[in-house]
Formats: sequence, C-alpha cells, structure tokens
Amino acid sequence: MFGNIRKNRFLSPKRKKSFIGEGTYLDATATISPKGVNIGKNCVIKEHAVIYTNTEIGDNVTIMPGAVIGGQGFVYIKIR
Repeated sequence: MFGNIRKNRFLSPKRKKSFIGEGTYLDATATISPKGVNIGKNCVIKEHAVIYTNTEIGDNVTIMPGAVIGGQGFVYIKIR
C-alpha cells in the first residue's frame, strides 16, 4: 500500500551524491537534491515533486504531484 519513507536517516558517507534505484521513473518537472537523497528501486516521482537533501525513500514508492519530501513541516501556533 504505502512505501517506506524516512527523513534525516544517516546516509552512508560513501553516498554523498544522490542515488536513484533501478526502474525508478522521474518526471521531467520533478526536482531532486544533487546530494544526500537515496531513492529505492521501482519508484515513481510524479510532476513537480521536490525531494530535499538527507531523505531516503524505500522501494516501490509513488510520490504524488507537487509533494515536498524532506522539507520543513507545517507549524501551528496558538494565538491567544
């Protein structure tokens, strides 16, 4: 159903450059950081998706259009 997505997991020092697994499809409009991204095998990264540094995506994962992976999340602030 869902693949395995892990953020800020330690990546091997030997793999400073981003790595994209065999059989993975990247849409031409997707943006992938040139360093520190590990994408598994048989993934689909759809249009306008953004994947930031220090992100690992497991095998057989689909990233939907416009998704931002590894970026800063939403913050809710209670105003009194």
